[in-house]
Amino acid sequence: MFSLSGFHPRTFRAFGRGLFGVLVLAGALAAQTTVEVPLTAGGALPPSGKDGWDGRSVRDIEKAGLEGDHSAQIRLARMYRYGVGVRQDDRRAMAWYARAAQSGDPEAAAALGLAFQTGLGLPKDYAQALKWEQAAAAKGRPEAECNLGILEELGEGTAVDLGAARRWFRKSAEDGCAEGMCNYARLLESGRGGPRDAAGAARWFLKSARAGSPAGEDAWAIRCAQGRGVPKDVPQALRWWRKAAEAGEPKGAFNLGERLYAGKGTRRNVAEGLRWMRKAAEGGLVRAQTALGRMLLGAPKGAGNGCAEAVDWLTKAAGQDDPEAACALAEVEHEGRCGPKRLDEALRWNRRAAEEGWPLGEFNLGYMLSQGEGAPADLKEGRLWLEKAARAGLADAQGGLGDLLLEGKGGNVDGEGAYFWFSVLERRSDLDADTRARARAFAARAKAALSAQQRRKVEGEVAAFRPSLKDGEQADSLDGR
Repeated sequence: MFSLSGFHPRTFRAFGRGLFGVLVLAGALAAQTTVEVPLTAGGALPPSGKDGWDGRSVRDIEKAGLEGDHSAQIRLARMYRYGVGVRQDDRRAMAWYARAAQSGDPEAAAALGLAFQTGLGLPKDYAQALKWEQAAAAKGRPEAECNLGILEELGEGTAVDLGAARRWFRKSAEDGCAEGMCNYARLLESGRGGPRDAAGAARWFLKSARAGSPAGEDAWAIRCAQGRGVPKDVPQALRWWRKAAEAGEPKGAFNLGERLYAGKGTRRNVAEGLRWMRKAAEGGLVRAQTALGRMLLGAPKGAGNGCAEAVDWLTKAAGQDDPEAACALAEVEHEGRCGPKRLDEALRWNRRAAEEGWPLGEFNLGYMLSQGEGAPADLKEGRLWLEKAARAGLADAQGGLGDLLLEGKGGNVDGEGAYFWFSVLERRSDLDADTRARARAFAARAKAALSAQQRRKVEGEVAAFRPSLKDGEQADSLDGR
């Protein structure tokens, strides 16, 4: 039988170094990716004494607002939006903005558009969002220009138009909106909606950071850490991540916490790493909740609340459909990390991750089903899940599937399939020479039973094979999912 760690004489064992150990990179390290999404811009301001309403009672201001006084309506909208002098209430804030917007106020139109766009105090309605963002953008509101770009980019309330999105982001950026700067930089870097411009993207990411956008600070830090469009500068990245984290940006806290915990580019500080990761998790960042759970499982004693806190965070993340957290919980149950081993629970969590399309979950589920762990052995279903993981690019799944196909376990002997997967393994540059040599030997064994025509067919398929995972997905890149 083929195993990545050596031959195993009697039992199928694709994951030679332990079911969960080798691919832990698909957990903790994959969580490092900052997936950059469009940044909405707020723009609404707190109440200002310049409007002439200071010292007046809420009742007086409301009376004036109901009588159509525009400045009173804006004042009330800001008061309720920020909870100044009244109980914070987004619904009431938007009701006052709606009154002001009817008279053509661009701040009110922008605030109303954002509310419809995000569901802030109003039900989401992209058609209404488009209407009000267009009205505000036509009067030069930078935040509305940015948010209108997002609607164009995502096709919300209108058809996707990346060229239009890029133009709106550029205008917003040039008009001083920090979020617009970051969004414009994203499209310049990716070449979406126009020519790719890595240097221009770097300039706008830096401008966004300097303009005080915490998300822009995080995005600029990532470029510094990776050397994307700028010389690699990890110390500078750490400074910007700390700045973003201290401003309350969960992604900044995540990246800072991960670096401090692992000692990547800085002196290792487990306690500080956990502190910042906890802030990111408490800020609602699901991947931070998963990463914090994993960190707590591996942290020295006394660095956190150990298993109980780890399982709580992982369960919270898994409850938000994070397959990576589900895999981590499967590991806890399979290895008995926080109590007795419960293979049925490990199987359940792996199935959940697999059904959400997470390749590590697919592999673990296929392995457990093939071994009869947590349920009676089902080689046929195990083979199906291993194939999914193998096509994603997981080496252990490719070796295990090749073994099943060669031996005819869970189905008929499939010499072509076995030759294909062992040949794929042999060609992998990320495996050591000994493993590739063993894959070559198994490929030769499968090849011997094939006709010349079958061999040519398989060899063509091997040459054309590309794993479904892209670089950096479920792998140890700086970022990840």
